[in-house]
Amino acid sequence: MKKIVKNKTIYQITGTVILLLALVLLTLQLRANGMIVEFLNAKIPPHIQLNYDDLYVNVIAGDVTFSNVRCDISLRGSDAIHTNINIKKLKIDDLSYWQFFFKNTIQTSDVLIDEPLVTYQPSKHQRKDSTKSKGVVNLLKKIVVKQIRLRNGKFLITHKDSSQNHLIAESINFELNNSATGPDQIKKKIPITYDSYTFSTGHLFVDTSKFETVTAASLMINESNAVLQNLALKSKHSKTKLSQLSPTEIDHINLKIASSTLDDIDFGFEDEQFFFTCKLLDIADADLKIYRDKLIDDDLSIKKMYSRMIRELPIKLKLDKIQLTNSKVQYEEQTAYETQAGLLFFDNINAQITHLGNGFDKTQQTKCLIKGHLMGVSPTTLGYHFNMNDSDDAFTMTASLFNLNGKAVNSFLKPNLNAEVQGIIDELYLTTSGNAFAATGEMKMKYKDLEFNLLKKDRLKINKLLSAIGNLFINDGSDTDAKGYRHGTINVERDPTKSFFNHVWVTTQDGLLSTIAGNGEKE
Repeated sequence: MKKIVKNKTIYQITGTVILLLALVLLTLQLRANGMIVEFLNAKIPPHIQLNYDDLYVNVIAGDVTFSNVRCDISLRGSDAIHTNINIKKLKIDDLSYWQFFFKNTIQTSDVLIDEPLVTYQPSKHQRKDSTKSKGVVNLLKKIVVKQIRLRNGKFLITHKDSSQNHLIAESINFELNNSATGPDQIKKKIPITYDSYTFSTGHLFVDTSKFETVTAASLMINESNAVLQNLALKSKHSKTKLSQLSPTEIDHINLKIASSTLDDIDFGFEDEQFFFTCKLLDIADADLKIYRDKLIDDDLSIKKMYSRMIRELPIKLKLDKIQLTNSKVQYEEQTAYETQAGLLFFDNINAQITHLGNGFDKTQQTKCLIKGHLMGVSPTTLGYHFNMNDSDDAFTMTASLFNLNGKAVNSFLKPNLNAEVQGIIDELYLTTSGNAFAATGEMKMKYKDLEFNLLKKDRLKINKLLSAIGNLFINDGSDTDAKGYRHGTINVERDPTKSFFNHVWVTTQDGLLSTIAGNGEKE
């Protein structure tokens, strides 16, 4: 009998506890929305305004869902809103009460951000002083999330008047695994820690400057690799319009790259400086077209050598190897109104660049080897070496060219040098060294029947008298050494208002003139 009473008592107590728990859970469920609203009102700082249409809470499962979230962010102490966030659905699953009440940690298994639209205006985000950032929010608890998922998002950076965009990123999908932050971490340059992530976008648009834009079909990134498809850098205006808008010479650019892949990447901050490293950047099927109008004023600003550009980068960059395959470069130069622009092009370009950046050992050389075909027919090779840390910007350069029919380059020579060339260059070799101020070197050539024809002012007819006089000083290729070569020297000063490519062109010109018009002997 006592055993029956005892069991009955246990059942009563158990039932009472279950009933009390049910009542508590019912009360919490009924009060859940209000409690979360009160919590958000108390914890969200005044410079962040949060609104939403619906809020659903499942206390037992630890799930919270917001619908049609709208968030406006301004600078502390200012009414100017610089960031607008609209989210179709924000869902938080499996919130751990144990961690929340006993471990001072907000821990959840999954956060879903569905169809967010983020609009940012940099012009309204100008800090009044240079004090260290306090972070977007101040945290009192540690936050741990097993998985954060952002689905089908869109991000805009707008101009001051909001009518145009600096940046558009569409169809953004993002997944972050095992992420965490806290009161101290939130204030760092990278405010969270994580194990792995994946990020992808659809169409990308970037307004890079007054004259150019960049677009891409897609971008995919994870913690070790990145792939960019159908990248394009284009001038905003036509060639004629660009010349009207720019007070000095500027290149009209049209660059297309079918695919760019970055392998084994890493980035972050070291001593407050951002760093980026990559083992291999593979660029496939690049097509670059450049047009320059020489009829407008020269840009007389000082042009930096590549070594100096790298040395003065605001970030620490380390690219172990860059590989370029199956690519093209076309250059047009307009020197007279009445003629077409002079044209040079290289195709079938394959290149390798090693140790590019300012993050390598100070003795490390940057080496570049480029192979292609000049005017689609003449195999050409260019080698270029320099040490980024050399304050004199010293470099060495080698070049070779084979089987060039002079007629192939007349489309460039006629409008730019008022000349035509006939004959065949069988072999050409150039070796030079220099710095930001000058270059010296030597050239040797094997050629035959080389002849220059100077044109009249209209560039339509040959000036026979000047051509005859000029060719008196040019060896046709018959006076050579025992191996069939003529030799020349190079000694030129660099014009610091011109680009490095101009330096290469002037160096080559000097070598050609010395080789074909000099005594042809090796010094």
